[in-house]
Amino acid sequence: MRFLFLAIFSSVFSIAVFAQDSVVITLDQCKELAINSNNEIQNANLKMLAAKAQKGEALSEYFPKVFLSAFGYYAIDPILDIGIKDILGDNSYTQRIQDILDKEAQKVGMNSTYKAFHRGAQASVSLYQPIFAGGRIVFGNQLADLGVKASQLQYDIRKRVSLEQVEDMYWQIVALEEKRKTLKELQLMLDTLHRDINSANSAGLAVDNDVRKIEVKRNELLTGLIKIDNGVKLLKMNLFNYIGYCYNPYNRNDSIPYIDDIYLQYEDVFCDIPQKFYVDEKIVAKNQEETELLQIQVDAKKLEKRMALGEALPQVLLGASYGYSYLTEKSKWNGLAFVTVKVPITDWGKVSKKMERIEYDIQMAENDRVYLSSQIELQIRQLWFNLNANWEVLQVANNNLSTTRVSLNSALDYYNAGLISVAELLKAQSDMQDAQENYTEAIVNYRKSLQEYKNRIKSN
Repeated sequence: MRFLFLAIFSSVFSIAVFAQDSVVITLDQCKELAINSNNEIQNANLKMLAAKAQKGEALSEYFPKVFLSAFGYYAIDPILDIGIKDILGDNSYTQRIQDILDKEAQKVGMNSTYKAFHRGAQASVSLYQPIFAGGRIVFGNQLADLGVKASQLQYDIRKRVSLEQVEDMYWQIVALEEKRKTLKELQLMLDTLHRDINSANSAGLAVDNDVRKIEVKRNELLTGLIKIDNGVKLLKMNLFNYIGYCYNPYNRNDSIPYIDDIYLQYEDVFCDIPQKFYVDEKIVAKNQEETELLQIQVDAKKLEKRMALGEALPQVLLGASYGYSYLTEKSKWNGLAFVTVKVPITDWGKVSKKMERIEYDIQMAENDRVYLSSQIELQIRQLWFNLNANWEVLQVANNNLSTTRVSLNSALDYYNAGLISVAELLKAQSDMQDAQENYTEAIVNYRKSLQEYKNRIKSN
């Protein structure tokens, strides 16, 4: 009864401290902060957005391409300058004709030679529409779709892994917090025992050695509390940095919450048995994001092979152009339509080897898919066995804790009745402390393994 009173007093005391100008954070809040602030999750989301933008790039290949172009020039001398000698050759006959032309041209104000392309300009708008490109546009868009799906799956995986890390850090802090509660309970018991023995020693009913044993044990508990306080602070800093939560590590004189005033909210509720959550590992493994990614890798390689084949197939392009030109001495508007057909002749050898190389890549991707899928199934099975093992450890730790609590209460009664020594009482106290720490570690491990297993089966 005496120990029970101390335990209740300790719990009430901790709640009173907890209520003073403190900030309380739940596990769900930590997860939400991580989703909105964690660097790894944010980068995974940006990669997903980049994949969607790339899909838009591939989709634009279906639509016509329109170009505006303009061209102008000015030559020091006309680019084209043709006379009679250029046509008939340089001889006496052409020289006589040239003289006649020169004479007659002067009379009417004309040149005896034809000159053109001295200056000019051209402007046009052109449209190009691919009709057939060996299937590369279609397969390129399908490949972009796979890229979006893959980036979404990678985001989901990164999010899941990051949240599991948040849970792991959260429960590490919880474990230390629970150990600190145990030490404080035992510290209160030792303080009471120390006062009783001091009084008994003053009355000559106890020896100095008993007092020293109590003092040594109190110092051990105090050292343990100092280490736990520091450990809790370091783990909190690690968690808050990971989820992007602002805190002040030094004092309470800032608008930012002081780290020692930030508490994690948790409840020691009943843990459900593992069998309540069991799902066949084959079904779970089949629905994992990693399994889908492996299949996407195979499908992507197959599309790459079909795109490679398109490099050796004919390409058909339809186009049209309309514009203004002033390239000679005459300006005009004009338009034209055209069809371009490109048939590769000498690329078959290169393309065939490229397709052969990609086929090997397809086989390797398929081998990886089969092997890694079995590894994922094995991983799910291991999670299940680990969950069951942690459950069994938890049951043993719970039974051991109940036994040591009863033993400690009995030891207190025996000590008060003068039937056992201080050393035996302290031994019972140490056993209960160890049992409490083992129980705390067991329940934290079980909760972590249960949450990890539930994260894997959530899509089933």
